[in-house]
Amino acid sequence: MPGGRKAASLQPRQIGRYFQVCAEVAAQSGLLFIHQLAAFDLGWLVRCAYESGNGAAADLPTEQLAFQHIASGKRVPQVVKAKLELGAFFLEMVQDEEAKVRKNLSDVSPEAFASLGKELLQVEERCFWEVTDRQVNFEWMPPERRQKVRVFLDSSREDGQPQA
Repeated sequence: MPGGRKAASLQPRQIGRYFQVCAEVAAQSGLLFIHQLAAFDLGWLVRCAYESGNGAAADLPTEQLAFQHIASGKRVPQVVKAKLELGAFFLEMVQDEEAKVRKNLSDVSPEAFASLGKELLQVEERCFWEVTDRQVNFEWMPPERRQKVRVFLDSSREDGQPQA
């Protein structure tokens, strides 16, 4: 591919960085929803990389944690929720990584942490409410993953981090 790159030659961290750059451009253009959606999508990619045993998985969390969850002094709720899901995943799969998620979210107030955790755990409708190519509500989690989020929220409270 002259002048271009084959997708297969991209490194996982580059892919994560592209997610982040596109999300930042969207947010700066007033499309904050795209920024939030990209945070969930990159979280999904991180989980898939770890679950499949991909050797490059360790490079991706840094890019997701780089997503800003506070912009212009305001909390970006979907990005916090995406990080809560990631923290829960790491609590079970890669324990030293979950501490990085906790630290990353340490600037979220305990009230906001609790409220967003509660909202995330209450999503039971798998199908998205509007017709999209996605079809699945990106906040929806199967019951076993919801339990992991509860454990992450509870363990954050025990560690003195934001409380849920």
